[in-house]
Amino acid sequence: MKCADCGKKTGEFLVKATTRSLLGLRWAGTRRTPLCREHLLLRFREEFLKLPQRLVVLYPNLEEKYGRYQYFFAPLGLLQKRGFTPDGLLHNTLTAHLAQWLGQTAEPCCHCGQPGAVAFFSRDEVRWDRRRGFLGTQFDQPVLQEITGQPLPLCRACAFDEIARSFRAGGPRGFEGGVFLPPDQEAGLYLTVEV
Repeated sequence: MKCADCGKKTGEFLVKATTRSLLGLRWAGTRRTPLCREHLLLRFREEFLKLPQRLVVLYPNLEEKYGRYQYFFAPLGLLQKRGFTPDGLLHNTLTAHLAQWLGQTAEPCCHCGQPGAVAFFSRDEVRWDRRRGFLGTQFDQPVLQEITGQPLPLCRACAFDEIARSFRAGGPRGFEGGVFLPPDQEAGLYLTVEV
């Protein structure tokens, strides 16, 4: 693939929800735009700063990842329905933590004092582990149910600066599974998952 903006060879792309149609039939789909790392950062920043919903953001930790990963947005409803725990269920304590973390987005940004919008977990707050996934394969993913620390309340701009630090320091492969934009205005969680 080549970057849609500069033509440089890339394996990364931005994923945006869209409505597809054919012969009068409509369905939900996605649009994948291939972008080099620099243009991916520029476009993702532009979209991230416009998001209206409250977010919990886990540091992408791309600098320690060497497989196929995606920076995925999981709406709160999806997390409650499917979860990201080893048994596929979202434990009640994690549901309560998510609600508490989202509540902390109302606090002022701890970096610049602007209104908060993001509950941010740094690299040190989240443990990673190999977990059973589809058909018994092992996937590298954050262990959400073991997060015990409190997130930093950040504005969107300061939160994006933290995300960008990981993108810029990241390994050679990057997010070959894509960087996702939220499909709607539902609050949710940004996390890195292996695909």
